[in-house]
Amino acid sequence: MKAVGLDKGDEIYFFDEMRLGRRGQVRRRWGLVGVPLVQKVQMIYDWKYLLLGVDPVECTLRWAWADSMKQAELAPVLKDWDLDGVIWDGASSHLGGDVKALPASVIVPPMSRKSPPLGR
Repeated sequence: MKAVGLDKGDEIYFFDEMRLGRRGQVRRRWGLVGVPLVQKVQMIYDWKYLLLGVDPVECTLRWAWADSMKQAELAPVLKDWDLDGVIWDGASSHLGGDVKALPASVIVPPMSRKSPPLGR
């Protein structure tokens, strides 16, 4: 953390997102025996993303809802929270220009860069 300019008293959070929602489909319907039932297939994808941050030193949480994982959705949330540092996995939305333009330092742990597991 010192390599990116963070000190012991800085506000640093571990962040990630989680997709929550539903995928609905009409599956069964009642009808008269012998009469064909014409049913329209109804697929619904209704998602929201929970952005969750944990500060293990201060034992605090920060969270917000987003409509997608795109940088345009995530960067304003982090800007409002005014953090000193963010520890995030190596997803493309975490490493894009909108996120890099924030004043917070973004740290990506080595194991989240799709590196091979240790000991193999």
